[in-house]
Amino acid sequence: MDKYLIIADDFTGSNDTGVQMKKRGIHTEVVLFPESLRLVRGSMVLDTESRNMPKQDSYNKVYKMVQTVFEKAQFDIV
Repeated sequence: MDKYLIIADDFTGSNDTGVQMKKRGIHTEVVLFPESLRLVRGSMVLDTESRNMPKQDSYNKVYKMVQTVFEKAQFDIV
């Protein structure tokens, strides 16, 4: 089964996405702090909490978070 990485900009959207994936039988974790990840067993929804940030701040935060995730896991679809 493919491993997905979904990047969300808020908590509500990330949790809703995680629930919808779980309903389809896809093991999914919602992650707020990727630096604390140890083992990624399935798909992931990365909650960046970046919706209300200025554009450059949002870009920098998302870039750093995704970079951290890619150091710890591989995904088939982003």
